[in-house]
Formats: sequence, C-alpha cells, structure tokens
Amino acid sequence: MGILNYKVIHLRHGLHIGDPRSGPIRQYYDRLRTEFQQNQTNPHNILTQVNIGVQDEVRVKITSNDNLKRNIRRWRQEAHAAPVPSNIDFPFVPDLYHRTTRDTIFLRKDTGPTSDRMLIFFTDEQRNIMENSTNHGFKQKYETDITFADNIHKILALAFLEPTQVINGFESLCSELGEEYQEILDYFEDNYIGRLRGRSRRPATFPINIWNMNTPDTTLKKLAQKKQDEI
Repeated sequence: MGILNYKVIHLRHGLHIGDPRSGPIRQYYDRLRTEFQQNQTNPHNILTQVNIGVQDEVRVKITSNDNLKRNIRRWRQEAHAAPVPSNIDFPFVPDLYHRTTRDTIFLRKDTGPTSDRMLIFFTDEQRNIMENSTNHGFKQKYETDITFADNIHKILALAFLEPTQVINGFESLCSELGEEYQEILDYFEDNYIGRLRGRSRRPATFPINIWNMNTPDTTLKKLAQKKQDEI
C-alpha cells in the first residue's frame, strides 16, 4: 500500500503543469517597463499603449490600472530621484521634492542651511486632516486626557522599534486601541506603514526606513544626533 501511495504521489508531481498565462504576464510587465522608458506622456497613455492586444484571460490576472499607474509614477520618481542629503547643511531642496507625484504643492518652507534649519512639508489634504483633528477635539483631548496622550505616545514610539517589528507593533496597537483612535491610526497607516491590501501592503508615503530610529543613516536619526551634539 505504501509503494502504491508513493507511485500516486510521484505521478501527481510529474503531471504538475504551470499556469500558461505566466509567460504572457511577464511579457506584459516587460512591455510596461519598456513603454515607461520610451513614452514620456502620462501613465494613462502608457497603459493604453501597453494594453493593446492583451488577451482577456491575461488581463484579469494583472493588477488594476490604478495600481499600474502608481507603479509608473514610482518608477518615474526613482529614475529622477535626487541624492539623499547626508547632513542638514545641504544648500537647497531639489525641485523634484517641491511637489508631489500628483503635482500638488509639498514644500512649504525652507529656512536655509543653518544649524537650526526648518523644513516644512505638507499637502493641502494633510492640512485639512490637521484642521479636522482640531475640530474633532484630538488636540484638546491630547492636552487634557492623560490616557489618550499616553496612547498617542505609543504610536510615536513605533519609531524606536526594530524596522522588522514596526508593522507587528502597529497591528498590536490597532487591536488594543478603541474606535476613538481609528481616524488617527488610518492616517498613520496610509502615510507611514502602508495600507493593507490582501496579504501585502501598499507603499507608504514615508516608508519605515525613512523615519525609523534603528535604521542605519536614517534622515530622522541624523537630525536627532546633530541636535544632541549641539546640546
């Protein structure tokens, strides 16, 4: 009986057939990359070109157009990314970082290369969120409710976890904190963790390696060290 089972298992492995669409899907993404490099128009036009002639059974296995457009914008940003400053004394903020990939204003103030330099970045959407937080009473609650303030500090403390533990720590806070924190947690997830999508997460606006204090040479860590050296 054992030999028979072995033969059945062996036959099943031998008859395994890969997905015939995997080849065309790889070809689709290769075409998308090539079109992105050659076509300098907007993501919609690039997808229109790439989608010509794609079979329906292949198209249903590819992610949505919105996700593909985000990929194109990210590739374009990476291709034109300016070097990351190694200290606070860099002469100016590159034009690339003055606006978002959606072409909205992002850099609001830069006081220049001094020891107490101040850089302020925010979008109109983020400003509206801050104004709404005041209207919703978060600011007053933070200043008057010790428990609420303590829980907000727990969210901020995620910056001091090991980078590989940040997501687990955030998910633990989501389970621990009540509904009154949901709007704050949603904002933090979208901008600093990445919204959960299936079994993976979307890219965050500010990835963990930028703001985590245990990431080597993180910008936030350098700024904190410079301030400490000045004291």
